Amino acid sequence: MASDGLNSQLKDGYKRAADDFKQSIPADLAKRFAKHTNSLASLKDEIQTIQDDHGKKGSLRNLQRLKKFVEAMTQLGQVIEVFVNANDLVCFIWTAKAHLDNFDKLLDVYSDIGDVIPGLLFYQDMFIQHEPLRDILQDYYSDILKFHEKAIKVFARSTWKNAFNATWNTFKTQFDPIMQSLKKRRELLDSVKVSASLDQIHVMRREMRDVYQEQTRAADKSARENHRSRMALIKEKIGAPDYDLDQQAASQRREEVDSGKWVFGEPEYVSWSSTISLDHSVLYLNGIPGAGKSTLVSLIISNLLAVRSSNQLLRTSVSYFYFKHGVPDRSTHESALRAILTQLINQDTTSSEGFFEDLSKQADVNIRSRESLEKLTKRALEEYRVSYLILDGLDECERGQAERAMEWLLSLRKDERYAGKTSLRIMFSGQRNGVLDKILAPFPDIQLESSKHKVDIEKYCLQYSSKIQKKFRLDKATEAHIVSLVTKGAQGMFLYARVVLEYLYRQVSFDGLNEAIKPEMFPSKLETAYQRVAATIFEAEYDSEVYAAKKVISLVIAARRDLRWREIQSFFCIDSKTATVRPGRRLLVDAKELCGSLVDIHQFDGQIGDPESLVRIVHHTAQRYLIEKKLIDNYLEHARLLTFCSDYLRSMPFAQSNCSDVVSLHARQAYYSLQDYAVAHWYDHLKALMSPSPARQTQIPEVVRELQTARDSAVSFLQEYVISSKMTQKDDTELSLESILDSLPSDDSERTSLLNIDQRTFWIRKEIENLSDLTDNEYGVLNSLYGPASRYKCHKPRCLMFSEGFETKQERANHINRHERPFRCDQEECFAHAFGFESRDSRDKHVNEHHSEAGTTFQFPRQDTDMASTPEDIFQAVKAGDIVRVTQLLDEDVDVNAVDHPLKDSYVTPLWIAVDRNNYEMCRLLIQRGATLGKPAAYRPRSKRFTKVDAMSPYTPLAQACVTGNVKIAELILKAQAQVTEFAVDDMYIALMKAVMRGKVEIVQLLMGYHDFTREKHAPDGLIDPLLVACQRSHASVLECLLQSGFELRDDVDYITVCLSFIHAQDTEQGTRQASTLKIMLASCQVPISSPMRIERAMKNGHPYVALLILSYRKTNIRAAGLRKISSLARERSYTDIAKFADKLLDAIGEEPQTKSVLTVGDMPISFDFDSLVHEDWEMKEE
Repeated sequence: MASDGLNSQLKDGYKRAADDFKQSIPADLAKRFAKHTNSLASLKDEIQTIQDDHGKKGSLRNLQRLKKFVEAMTQLGQVIEVFVNANDLVCFIWTAKAHLDNFDKLLDVYSDIGDVIPGLLFYQDMFIQHEPLRDILQDYYSDILKFHEKAIKVFARSTWKNAFNATWNTFKTQFDPIMQSLKKRRELLDSVKVSASLDQIHVMRREMRDVYQEQTRAADKSARENHRSRMALIKEKIGAPDYDLDQQAASQRREEVDSGKWVFGEPEYVSWSSTISLDHSVLYLNGIPGAGKSTLVSLIISNLLAVRSSNQLLRTSVSYFYFKHGVPDRSTHESALRAILTQLINQDTTSSEGFFEDLSKQADVNIRSRESLEKLTKRALEEYRVSYLILDGLDECERGQAERAMEWLLSLRKDERYAGKTSLRIMFSGQRNGVLDKILAPFPDIQLESSKHKVDIEKYCLQYSSKIQKKFRLDKATEAHIVSLVTKGAQGMFLYARVVLEYLYRQVSFDGLNEAIKPEMFPSKLETAYQRVAATIFEAEYDSEVYAAKKVISLVIAARRDLRWREIQSFFCIDSKTATVRPGRRLLVDAKELCGSLVDIHQFDGQIGDPESLVRIVHHTAQRYLIEKKLIDNYLEHARLLTFCSDYLRSMPFAQSNCSDVVSLHARQAYYSLQDYAVAHWYDHLKALMSPSPARQTQIPEVVRELQTARDSAVSFLQEYVISSKMTQKDDTELSLESILDSLPSDDSERTSLLNIDQRTFWIRKEIENLSDLTDNEYGVLNSLYGPASRYKCHKPRCLMFSEGFETKQERANHINRHERPFRCDQEECFAHAFGFESRDSRDKHVNEHHSEAGTTFQFPRQDTDMASTPEDIFQAVKAGDIVRVTQLLDEDVDVNAVDHPLKDSYVTPLWIAVDRNNYEMCRLLIQRGATLGKPAAYRPRSKRFTKVDAMSPYTPLAQACVTGNVKIAELILKAQAQVTEFAVDDMYIALMKAVMRGKVEIVQLLMGYHDFTREKHAPDGLIDPLLVACQRSHASVLECLLQSGFELRDDVDYITVCLSFIHAQDTEQGTRQASTLKIMLASCQVPISSPMRIERAMKNGHPYVALLILSYRKTNIRAAGLRKISSLARERSYTDIAKFADKLLDAIGEEPQTKSVLTVGDMPISFDFDSLVHEDWEMKEE
């Protein structure tokens, strides 16, 4: 009886494992695997069929590798049946037949499983004699089913053959813990066979289970992290708009109005959303403008996402997009494709590997073409059994874009690739405008004029009217009257109800409310409601209130992206003409209080009025009303914003010559809080002024004046920032806004390359990131205007993360690297997976050399017998600066890369000489004609190991530009280099060292903008540390720049001693420079100073400030005797301040006992204010 009970428990255990397996896979597969035909015999038949098929094709595989697996499963089944007699359970172990094919990697896995599972029949007697061991059989059974579960998730897909190589890593990561578990079980059986320690079996099984769970969690975490990493690159490649932001905003409106749930009971919706069949279906959600379609759509999306999250087995996707009128990245078919494609890839960790592999090989511009996006989206849809595609606001698309989007999506229903495999559920939402109705007439629709929708509006009116009742203490009759008025006037329009109820609530007196609900005053339609609301705002009693409200609304309408509340506040506080910030101008009321129901505030992880809240116009109909009624002149606002951006970016705080202290000063005042917007969108406002508008033809004095001001500011801005442009060659008086626009490339990256704005942005942001010791007032101003200073932002103006940023520097560095080296190796374990390549050719070469299964092929170099001549006169012409003669020689096929002494291993080329002569135009000519930008091909440096920076030969044109200090030529070379090849690390380091040696901080900054030197942490083997050279040469600004850019101090270098060793007696200028360098190094180092000799030497050489710096250094630990000696020498030399300082330190520690003879910061009594002592305003006075 006991045995029967135990066997019953065993069977229950097997049944639980089988049930878990069946629930983890699609139902149709579970039914197929449960059949008794799913057996050893059927598996052998399947293997033979595959072998015969491959034999006919001449592609036989070694299927003998399956033999061990088959034998192991056979014995497992036989032993299980001894105890539980459960054929209905054993059939599941033969699930392998469902995903066998001709892939060697998969066959190897089966072979590995066969290796680690012992011959279980050998242990059969042991299982019979020792009942606790039978649990191990159950463990084996469970592990095998877990393996099949993982395999099915990959191989049950219709596209698995195409994506096998890409998805293998994910499968292998999930399979490894199972393999380790199988190995541990074998070890357990072996240990039991030898020692028969049955009392430990349960403990060991529990430990194995814990290890397996830990390994599984680690594997899952790794898979999620890899997926996030892949998606970061994929999103950037595709350039998807922030679709999630619109869903959050719509959801917040829905939270205010608990409505719309009736839609889930509508027969049209039930049929459309049902997953019972795989038929395609289309649903048209429509209503009048302002009916609440977007709010209802957000509810549907949230519900579908929740269902998808709770049931992962069906392989369902939910992707959506909200079109937005007048927003460039939210109003076209391509923008919708980018959003939908990103969501489809993001919702499937397995397929993201395949897309990552393909997209990492392509340039962004190719991926973002309409044809490419459509092709990729079709492919992504194949990964799912059911795909919900929801497009809202189709009436807000640009002209012709709605038709294109709808016709393309509808055409997918006829695509044969989805037949019987993928069901497309497409929902279109928009107002009935004739275009949508005509295309969508054949399909079911849901109209928001239904009685159920009107009931929702009435519920909302009842809910909101209670707020009005509480504020004005209304009687029930008046409250009911308001509900009746608004409900009747709404006529199915939620927007009308919102606007009118907020308008009534904002009344400031009981009489005012009564006046507003009189028949002749109550707004009967939406336009009248806008009129009433606008009157309360633009005809307010106080001019300051009208000015503030109008400016907020104007900014929200004219801005080229959503503005955060802190940015709107900054427009009030920053005066770009005087380059000042006046925090006192911050608005003390939020946008809702100022602008009423004309705007919405969307807060994310914050409260209304939070600096990070987004402010949007309530509806595009409100924007149209304000512009048509001339309450807001959008054309004029674009002119004003262009003027502001231009003046702001050329104001003194943005000057290229600013030192660190100046930038830091303005950063603390939050002057740079609009840098993100101005840098990214000045061009958009210039372009907007060229769009068709009646205002362009007007001669109204105010408009003419604003346009002239905008034109003058834009010209001045471009003169400040443009590196090379035809427009700069014209007389300023000839330039119009049209000619300015025509002179600039329309391509964002090309236009940005003509401006030196990136470097200034980078430098300023570095200072902001390094701000410390902020006062409470500074912190408050920064937080309310600039936002979190700890955000690490991208440097590319057209990138979403340019204004959003990252939490850590490393995240930002990885992101920047994806911009600069976008072509990635698809092998996740390879260094080039994260590092990437600048060109597709470089990436393909890497893959062929390191990851090609075909092996390496060798090619011998081709001999060039037709050597070009190298006349000496090209060098003479370059030296003479004769561009005409050089052009003539190059036209005659003279080698542009000739070297002056070929037999002497020379690096001097025509370009090198042009750089040495500081001849920019000559350099540009030679580069255009193919001059080598690196070292000559035949040149070999004699040694890579140097002890002095002077010994480094400037063997590249770039290095020589750094020697001469010509920033313009250096940038010319760097830009040309960036377009054709990768930067050689050694060549870049030589250039950097030369710039550091000469103290050229502008070039140092320039070089670091093109190459991340901190990746190497320290200098390459043999090259001198740039920090060390900056200390030796007393280049404080260079040293600070290097430290801020991430260069690390070496443990084996005493930088402070280096700084002090170059101070010479009575050399005042050198002492001042070195003191500045020393000050920076003392703030960065952690090296203790215990000897008074350095302080004494500084005083003896006539540098008391240096002595004081060392004495006030936190890591200076000097004995009392040393302090007395310093005090004595200071009085001797008439350095009273140093003597007083030393005396104060002596007083702080008292007359020391013999056992305590060293002063350290940690030894000081709590009452001793070291910071105050160090930072007192000491004056250098001689007695």
